[in-house]
Amino acid sequence: MKNKDLYQIRNNIVKFITHRNSNFSYSAFKNIKKIDEVLLYINNMNEIPIGISKFELERLDICQKMAKKDDEGLPILIDGKYDIDKEKEFEKMISDLEEKYKDDLQKRKDHINNMEEFLNNDCEIEFEKVSREDLPKNMTIEEIMSISFMIN
Repeated sequence: MKNKDLYQIRNNIVKFITHRNSNFSYSAFKNIKKIDEVLLYINNMNEIPIGISKFELERLDICQKMAKKDDEGLPILIDGKYDIDKEKEFEKMISDLEEKYKDDLQKRKDHINNMEEFLNNDCEIEFEKVSREDLPKNMTIEEIMSISFMIN
């Protein structure tokens, strides 16, 4: 099981949280709490540095200025991309912008690589276990498989 699987695993547990068996409910609650700690860490990793936000705003401004315009003076988009009028001038402006934000872009690239690595790492949570007798009644095989990591 990988860290990137934790969102789905949490959703699988939540489906059964109201089960009346206190042993199962307690284990489910404890596991959700453990998962939430890792998910909070993942969510905090997603924060975008201010330098990248500024870069994106300036990049968008260049794209809008350099795009061909329609009859109303609005930028023309083709397949969700700006139809750029002066390609060489545009590329130079973007290159200059990338140079201006070189350090921020490198930090963002490193940040993304670190995040991908973390998400692809094996999950290190030691999940609370329950016995088969404590499982909710009438569970399907698919439902049992979705929480099999919790079963002794």
